Amino acid sequence: MKLKPNRPSENLMWGVWLRHARRFFSDGLTGSLKPRKGRLKPIPKSAMPDTDQPLPLLILCGGGSTRMGRPKALLPAGGDTLLEHLAAHTAPDRPLWLADGGNRLPLPPRALRLPDALDGREGPLSAVLAALQHAQRHNLAGVFLITCDTLIAPEDMIARLQKAGAPDTGSILMLRTPETDYPLLAWWPAALADALAAYLGSGSRRVMRWIAQTPTRPVLMPPAWQPYANFNTPGQYTAALAAWQAQQAV
Repeated sequence: MKLKPNRPSENLMWGVWLRHARRFFSDGLTGSLKPRKGRLKPIPKSAMPDTDQPLPLLILCGGGSTRMGRPKALLPAGGDTLLEHLAAHTAPDRPLWLADGGNRLPLPPRALRLPDALDGREGPLSAVLAALQHAQRHNLAGVFLITCDTLIAPEDMIARLQKAGAPDTGSILMLRTPETDYPLLAWWPAALADALAAYLGSGSRRVMRWIAQTPTRPVLMPPAWQPYANFNTPGQYTAALAAWQAQQAV
């Protein structure tokens, strides 16, 4: 039996189908398919967190240092000032932010000075809020905090917090001794920015009151760090520096 030749209309339909099929397979293989209206577009890389980049460290230097008698950030430590010492012991690829509360301290190389979120001297939470908001604007998960009145090496602190679970996007991870909490030697997630802004907006400024109402995970501070974790008077600083120097000599 002989096959009947296709009618002209059938040939036309076959040609149209063939052209669409060729274009589909060609575009699919070369990766040039364009999203049609209504389809989800891929998320641009700029909108996705960079999990490989080290997260920022904020050095808090905005206190009045009234009990010390001079700015604690400028106290000598190992041939540098405390501020220079902390900056020098921060990983070179880690973003370094400085909150000095308008003290206009000398800015370490590569450091970014962040003005407090509130006008005037409103305490460390005002500086932390500015850092969390800055982290949000740059799509960062949060920020590590360290005060200028410590001789704990920043990267050692960060490594310990990371081992305990930082970056945690919902909880503060802070160093703790059996006697004392250190909420400013800590990891703070950027997701807390709005809640912290509301807390400050209510007129509250106390750090520990904020900590009491916020998800927090304590991280045990090594005993070796405790003698120089914090100091507020010349006598405390002398003792802390001696303990730190003794450890460096071992």
